[in-house]
Amino acid sequence: MAGNITLDVRIQKAGQTAWPELSEELRHARIVELDPKHLSIAIIERGLSNGAAAVAIRVDLPDGRCVMVQNTGENFIRLAHAIYAIDNKGSKPPEENRG
Repeated sequence: MAGNITLDVRIQKAGQTAWPELSEELRHARIVELDPKHLSIAIIERGLSNGAAAVAIRVDLPDGRCVMVQNTGENFIRLAHAIYAIDNKGSKPPEENRG
């Protein structure tokens, strides 16, 4: 990677209306629903310049193209906690036993 990019990640609970600025584009777009086997996630130890872990998400599209995004492990954990809280009506996820 040639440089570092900091992403401002916003977790939006209202997924159906999360990006109103895309409403016109999405109205004419074809949403690609993929089998989970076309999605993979990799943990990159010390993937960030500060030595922290990064997470890479790969999506293999039906036309053979591949989309990959990378973000911090910390943001990925925040997302997981947000999903857990939504699914469990606001409760915090159980503490992981780190032994």
